[in-house]
Amino acid sequence: MNNVRPQLKLLNEEQIRQLHDYALRILSGTGVRVDSPSVAERLERTGQARVEGRSVKLSPELVESAIRSAPSTIQMYGRHGNPAFSLGAD
Repeated sequence: MNNVRPQLKLLNEEQIRQLHDYALRILSGTGVRVDSPSVAERLERTGQARVEGRSVKLSPELVESAIRSAPSTIQMYGRHGNPAFSLGAD
């Protein structure tokens, strides 16, 4: 297995926090386009999303919950299905 460990640090902590805050504002104000009516309905049933046509506006709490539940590492695979490297791995 390849030991590729890409690391980029282009933003400082304050810039990361500010970018995150802007993203939360966009997701709750503008929302995201969801083409699947069943997915939009499921999101709305959480009580933390509003459906307006094809746009779904996500509450900051829902976004933060999704971030907390996401895995800390993601295994990346090559074109032949073999593990290549992990993103987020120490």
